[in-house]
Order: sequence, then structure tokens, then C-alpha cells
Amino acid sequence: MTATAVRQPTRTAVSRASGDTLAGTGTLIRFILRRDRIKLSAWLLGITALMLYFTTIVSEVYQTQEQLQDMGRFMGGSFGALFGGPGYGRDDITLERAIVGVYAQWFFVLAGLMNMLLVSRHTRVDEQNGRTELIRANVVGRHAQLTAVLVVAVGANVVLALLLTGAMTANGLGAGGALLFAAGIGRWG
Repeated sequence: MTATAVRQPTRTAVSRASGDTLAGTGTLIRFILRRDRIKLSAWLLGITALMLYFTTIVSEVYQTQEQLQDMGRFMGGSFGALFGGPGYGRDDITLERAIVGVYAQWFFVLAGLMNMLLVSRHTRVDEQNGRTELIRANVVGRHAQLTAVLVVAVGANVVLALLLTGAMTANGLGAGGALLFAAGIGRWG
């Protein structure tokens, strides 16, 4: 009688049941954070530096209440309304209202752009470059890649909101209003 060797599988098979659709998400989150450690840090620090710049410049330019009233009249004019929207609080303008009323749209656009580029870089660009097949060849669930990039994007938005709050309060603005504005920016992105 001839003895035949039974070949043992070297890797366990992955079942594609509904419970395994998020398998490997934590590994992909670490991979995305490692891969984007420079780009994501540059986005977050750049937006924060812009907030520091705007709060410093606005507080230096508009030092008196008369100068703030001039800013309120600008916000109420046709160009100011076109540039910054209808603007609320122009009748009793403060430094915080001037910053939010005039410069808020820049931060909304930057946060949205940061998130769009992050998600597209780790979904569509990976698919075009053939990295998705390499990732999916491993033990990775069907929804793990999208879930991982969305978790990183939400985490980046939370960090951005905290950094913007710190930047606004560092220049003497109210902490409550700064946190509310920064949370709005983080939610929008």
C-alpha cells in the first residue's frame, strides 16, 4: 500500500458571510494613516494656520467698535452679501461674528476638499492603479476599504475641529463660539 501525503492548507479560507464584510478594517485604517501621514498632517496644519492668520489679522485691523461697524456695513452691502451670504448679527457685530461672517466659507471649502481628496485617493485612485486588487486578495471584507477611509476622514474632521477651536481661543475669541464654529466645519467636511 502506498502512503499518500495529505496536503494541509497553509492559510485558512475566509468565509464571505455577512459578518465578515468589515474584516481587516483596523489594518486598513493603520495603512491609510501611515500612507497619508504627511498629506493629512499638512492639510490639518495648513487649515489651522489659515485660521490663526485670519484671527490675528482681523483682531489687528478691527480694533475699535467703529471699525467693526464698518465691517458690518460691508457685510450688509451687496458685495458682502454675495461674498459671505446673508450674514447674521451685523447689527451688533463682534470680532467672532466678523470672522465667521466673512471667512467661514473658506474653511468649509477647504475641509470639504480635504475629505474629497482623501476618500477618492483611497477608493477610486487605488482602484485605477490596481492596489484594490492587491488589498482585496488579502483577508479583507467587502466594505472594509470604504469603512476604513471614512473612519479616517471622520477622525481627521474631529482633529480639525479641535485644532480650529484651539487656534481661535489662542487669539482671545470665546471658547463656546469657537467650538461651535469649529464643530460646524468638522461636520461639514
